[in-house]
Amino acid sequence: MSYFPAKRKYLVKSDNGLNEVILNLEKIDERELYTSFVQENVKGEILEEDIGYIALNSMGGSLAEFETEFFKVEHLPYLIVDVRQNGGGNSALSEEILAYLIEKPQEACVSRRVILPHQNYYKGKLILLTGVGTGSAAESFALDIKESESAIIVGMPTAGDTGNGPQTLSVNGIYGSPPDGGSELRNIKFRIPTRKPPQISPKGFPMEGIGIPPDYYVAPNVEDYLNNADGTLEFTIALIRNGEI
Repeated sequence: MSYFPAKRKYLVKSDNGLNEVILNLEKIDERELYTSFVQENVKGEILEEDIGYIALNSMGGSLAEFETEFFKVEHLPYLIVDVRQNGGGNSALSEEILAYLIEKPQEACVSRRVILPHQNYYKGKLILLTGVGTGSAAESFALDIKESESAIIVGMPTAGDTGNGPQTLSVNGIYGSPPDGGSELRNIKFRIPTRKPPQISPKGFPMEGIGIPPDYYVAPNVEDYLNNADGTLEFTIALIRNGEI
């Protein structure tokens, strides 16, 4: 699949040596791709008898969706919140969720309002999983969590893009070669930050251009992908079992 219909030539290395493969990539709508990937905004489960897990896949849902999953696991001594695939959404929602995960007042990096802990805030050990797909309202959420010192962060640095007054720009031009040869006119849209200067978090972290670093850096690898394994999650559970968290 591609954002544009295109023909691509790949050189593939295998046990039989190098092979040239030509693929015709079909155009897919960006929103369609996103909605097919994010089936549920929030999904929670009990991984082990003492470890809860909540995948926050989008900041585009509702607080009620989060509360439903949170109340299933709030009693457990360990809670893993996963925003690795969260591309953002509503920062107001992320701040509402934040209230359930902090134990002391925290100034939000986007709205700058002081978020007070909810009366039922989580009182166990909190671990936040981040990755390169963590952006926009999910990244500001991760930054608020980090500056509240409420959680250990495991995974990869975030996308480095919290928004900062994003504007959509459209450009027309002639690009590439369609499968039947020649060239075609395409419309490309860019969504870029426009706030000058870029916003800085309450504790001085730049909210544009630099990803939030994790406390434990864990990158996915080919072996995990081929075995449908989640090395980052397994690493996190091992940290818990080894008493490092």
